[in-house]
Amino acid sequence: MLNALGAAALALMIADPQSVFGASFQMTFLCVGLVTGIGVPLLERTIEPYSRGLRNLDSLSYDRHLPPAVAQFRLDLRLLLNRVQQILPGRISSRILISAAALPLDSPN
Repeated sequence: MLNALGAAALALMIADPQSVFGASFQMTFLCVGLVTGIGVPLLERTIEPYSRGLRNLDSLSYDRHLPPAVAQFRLDLRLLLNRVQQILPGRISSRILISAAALPLDSPN
């Protein structure tokens, strides 16, 4: 993320070198840098374990190697998946559920 921010700043400085001194340039890059510097590590600590918990959802032995909260998340997700499969039989129900669970967990990198 920081590489993309640096590339964008470099492109703007090449196009208009005086833009570096503008308040909008400075505030934009400062705010994006702060969000990246604070938000990404925070998300990695809070959401990343749950994202890893979505892997091998059918494997019960994988639950033993995860923290208790993530293992409980996997149990709840499998229970929900069983309910959804009663309505939508087949693999489409598991794909829908896992995609919905993974949507907010996509890595910003």
